[in-house]
Amino acid sequence: MTQGVQSYRAEIEVTCRSLEEHYKTLYEKCVTADQKTQLRNTYSAARYAFWKFDEMESAVKSDLAESTYNDLKVANTRIKAMLKNVDDIPAFLNLAAEAVRLAELPVDGQADRYVDQKGA
Repeated sequence: MTQGVQSYRAEIEVTCRSLEEHYKTLYEKCVTADQKTQLRNTYSAARYAFWKFDEMESAVKSDLAESTYNDLKVANTRIKAMLKNVDDIPAFLNLAAEAVRLAELPVDGQADRYVDQKGA
């Protein structure tokens, strides 16, 4: 695994862990059933992306991982900042969905297959 692919894997793990560690708090902040569904779907997709990245390591497009690494890192930085005080759950959910989309990209190149802006 190249250094770029290893770094990307680490960022996918950050996305997944951020959602996992704060899931209960985020779920409580959701005010509609749609938001709760979006959170569940986004978290599930994040776990799947992390698993798939490890499972398909040999098929990972390293050039794609390296080119989108900074975007995922920025999304994770924004997620961490928002987690300190989640007052806009729709914005957070959209950001989390974008991070998961970026996490999926190097493996299948079709990130919209698993998560869209509604998290489904």
